[in-house]
Amino acid sequence: MHDRVTTVIFCKPLARAKRRLAGRFAPADRAALVRAMLTDVIEAAGAASALGPILLCTGDPELGALAEQRGAEWLLDPGDDDLNRAARAARQLACDRGVRALLLLPADLPCVTAEDLDRLAQLGPAAAVRARDGGTNALLIDPRAPFGFRFGPHSFEAHGAAARRGGQRLQCLLGGGLVDDLDTPQMVDRLAPARVAPRTAAFLAQSRPPFGRVA
Repeated sequence: MHDRVTTVIFCKPLARAKRRLAGRFAPADRAALVRAMLTDVIEAAGAASALGPILLCTGDPELGALAEQRGAEWLLDPGDDDLNRAARAARQLACDRGVRALLLLPADLPCVTAEDLDRLAQLGPAAAVRARDGGTNALLIDPRAPFGFRFGPHSFEAHGAAARRGGQRLQCLLGGGLVDDLDTPQMVDRLAPARVAPRTAAFLAQSRPPFGRVA
């Protein structure tokens, strides 16, 4: 049984990741960006004092090896790019292991910090981060409690409703870097360079055109 939060990070295989950035980055560069962001998320989770075991859910062996090299466990994704199905599998695994607090994260959090992850963990047992587009950029739950995953467009409101149906109130972490994800060229332009996590910042700094042009 784990006293600290168990974290599961979700990432598509490199060949299918970040296709909406095709107008900005070549395939090899998109893969490099995914690896950079994933590494930043794993390292931030590892540095957060409230977080314990870290798992990466992906169907990509290269990313699985990357995670294992950094002390995370590779959880093989079911393989159909269905995030809700993958989340259900992660929750079942957490229950089987006696986990009391489960944090679900996407791999594309360019401004992730250990401090923000700790702040989120303090809001438990039911808490989330609303993405700028209304999605869910982080979700903290008690895996033993009833909860229907609703990842997809406008999922933050849907997750709030799911929590209420289970008799819980979903707390929202305000501010910080977890509100930003990276799906479109416009999202790249909106980033403030000083707030971007180290490996992602290093990649974007050498990209052309330069990022951080839009306030």
